[in-house]
Amino acid sequence: MKRRIEVSQLQELTDEQKQKLQDWWFTELGDYMTDFSTEDDGRHFVGICKYIKPQSENETVGYPLLDIAQMIDLLELSKPTLHIDKHLPTGIEKKTMYEVFQQGAGTHWGETLCDALWEAVKKIL
Repeated sequence: MKRRIEVSQLQELTDEQKQKLQDWWFTELGDYMTDFSTEDDGRHFVGICKYIKPQSENETVGYPLLDIAQMIDLLELSKPTLHIDKHLPTGIEKKTMYEVFQQGAGTHWGETLCDALWEAVKKIL
């Protein structure tokens, strides 16, 4: 099961959305994160937060590689009504799809629960 978003998914965000994500996210020990300023030949630093230090105004802050629980937390803070459904393959649809519905933000689909939640998160950022 895919448990967290990938760097490529963070790259889908606009600068405004990235800022909203940083405003919401409080670093915790063990968080997976990336820093776009360390790009090297198309690869990005991805690390696990091992310690927390005060952030100065000049410090570059990373972006979280959100996991399923963090995305649910963010969605519930935005709008408390959240429905998640798993649709199994049928005669017409040949693969499992996940549906995330949030009142006021619509319905979002993905081949994994993580991807469906990410689509919903992008909408509220």
